[in-house]
Amino acid sequence: MKFALAILLLQLALVFARPASTKGKYFDRVVIIIFENQDYKVAAKDKYLSTLTSKYKGFALTNYLATTHPSQPNYIALISGSTKGTNEDDESNINRKTIVDLLEAKGISWKTYQENYPGGCNKEMDIGPYARKHNPFISFKNIQNNKSRCAKIVNSKQLDKDIKSNSVPQFVFYTPNVGVCICISLYF
Repeated sequence: MKFALAILLLQLALVFARPASTKGKYFDRVVIIIFENQDYKVAAKDKYLSTLTSKYKGFALTNYLATTHPSQPNYIALISGSTKGTNEDDESNINRKTIVDLLEAKGISWKTYQENYPGGCNKEMDIGPYARKHNPFISFKNIQNNKSRCAKIVNSKQLDKDIKSNSVPQFVFYTPNVGVCICISLYF
């Protein structure tokens, strides 16, 4: 199975009126959207997705590729800088720092939106179309064992509510479920 990540980093400060808690030098918000098993060139042709970077004055990391195979080690590396100790899709419970530690140390708000995630710091591997292997945050003990951090792993439906209430955090990590085919338009 081919694994390619297309990550779109978007500067959304103009869209969301809520002032950032930590002012960025060049931008105030980062949104990471993961598209698994799809070449960037294919995902970028989607009518909706192709407008995001220009519409929101953002940019796309067009040369970000997977570090290994299968899926989970790539997600682990994305938020911790290493696949160390993770080489398959399994119930990993890792004891090391992540991007969350860096964000919180600088007062930067964060949340991960996981499509079909049941909530409650659930660590089950597969629940319907939700797959833990695509939610790297739940694989780290310093998130699993911290109720306030665990509360920032939410179902993707929460994003609409956060947009309406102007409470979208400064760092957003969005993962569609395993049933999403990026060949069709996504509207979230």
